[in-house]
Amino acid sequence: MTFNIRQINRPEKDSVMKIVLHAGVKCTDEERLLTTLRNNKDIHAQRRVAVPDPRNYRVILRETLNKMRHQDPSEEARDILHDIETVFLSNAFFFSIPRETITNDQFYPKAVTSQAKFLHLFQEDDVLLTFALRNPSSFVPNLFHASNVTDFG
Repeated sequence: MTFNIRQINRPEKDSVMKIVLHAGVKCTDEERLLTTLRNNKDIHAQRRVAVPDPRNYRVILRETLNKMRHQDPSEEARDILHDIETVFLSNAFFFSIPRETITNDQFYPKAVTSQAKFLHLFQEDDVLLTFALRNPSSFVPNLFHASNVTDFG
């Protein structure tokens, strides 16, 4: 499933970056999409599309979004991605870690907040959100196993 999220009231800028965020969903593709894209990164680089190693951005991005609970991002926060037209980011835990995926009888209760912070961080850019869907009857048991908790309640 794909959603193109355009920033409304975004100031016009010559160098708008396109960010494709594959939020994934735990227990759906085990990062096969990311692996395939990274295996072809030279082809993507010719088109100024970056597919960075997740070890280079997941922790920094998570820490930046967490800090945004209390303060706006620094002017330099977005600059970790520079000299590219399009960047592909992927994180199956973007909306939630497994043990917090189902809370208060709701799937991904932090999804809207996470997405809002991400959009604020990249407010000058075009953001495309993609994620996977899975049948809950097979997703919940696999998620429960992956979460290492005894109760989602």
